[in-house]
Amino acid sequence: VIFIEAAVLFNDGVFKTISISDGTNANSLFIQYTNTTNQLVVNGRTGAVGFPNPIVNTLLNATLFSKILVKYTPNKINLFIDGVKITNEINNQVLSSNFSRFGFDSGSGGSPLSGKVKSLQLFNVALTDAECIDLTT
Repeated sequence: VIFIEAAVLFNDGVFKTISISDGTNANSLFIQYTNTTNQLVVNGRTGAVGFPNPIVNTLLNATLFSKILVKYTPNKINLFIDGVKITNEINNQVLSSNFSRFGFDSGSGGSPLSGKVKSLQLFNVALTDAECIDLTT
């Protein structure tokens, strides 16, 4: 589980990324503020191939702090934002089990966050949906 309370500095059309990876962006799980105003995407890559159906969500204002939590297992990813479980999830896509790097970038230095972070927590065990909702509320 990755939990972060963050905001971007600007909605300026530039990708801003938070990731866990094996030190490359070829095998990674990432939370990305996209080049579309207030859009947040959660996706993964295995062997440099991105998952075909990322989780896409529109924030009210990406420059204001949001509590974002990504719960993942090797074949399922869920997103929670500000106390709400986002209903679409990534299923049946195999994530690497060799994540060794956390970064405020795409996994290899690109697309740096350019934002503000109040809180960051990494959990090595899955939380229940109720715990995820509590943490992001």
